[in-house]
Amino acid sequence: MQICIISTANKTQKFQIEITTPNDPLVLYTLDMSEVEYHQLKNEQCLLIDFQNFTPFLINMLDTCLKDENFICILHKKNVNEALFVIQERTKFKEINHLILNVTQANDLSVKKYLGALSQEYKRKYEETSDSLSELRAHYEEIDKENSHLKEQIQKDILDKQTAIDNVINEKNKEINSI
Repeated sequence: MQICIISTANKTQKFQIEITTPNDPLVLYTLDMSEVEYHQLKNEQCLLIDFQNFTPFLINMLDTCLKDENFICILHKKNVNEALFVIQERTKFKEINHLILNVTQANDLSVKKYLGALSQEYKRKYEETSDSLSELRAHYEEIDKENSHLKEQIQKDILDKQTAIDNVINEKNKEINSI
């Protein structure tokens, strides 16, 4: 499950939650909530935080779900178009629902918009990867040229050393033969 939280900071403050799965990007549930709707949720679920602190708190709760096995996120489908998104804590005594949000399955237009954004993200990542690969190829070619040059230099040095050794041996043989 992937969750995206979008918060706006204009005159009509609201936030949006998108819930999807990497395995099937056509599965998309959303929730748009204004400050007025949040106050209704706050009263219904006895929440203690105000609207401005809800988004950071929600992110903190989601992080807790990732780190603590006693906290879980549940997407419970009510029907074809609606589901409940629940952040739940499991204790030895009982399961405690910390937050329950009614989310709706996105309409075709929202899914197309989401898939378009996802496609753009994949395209951007592909281009970054392609650029990185081109840089790696260029770097490889430079190193390969350097290695070829070093190999030639080493072979030349070996040949020079062998020639010098042969010359010393020949000189010593001439000295021995002249005695």
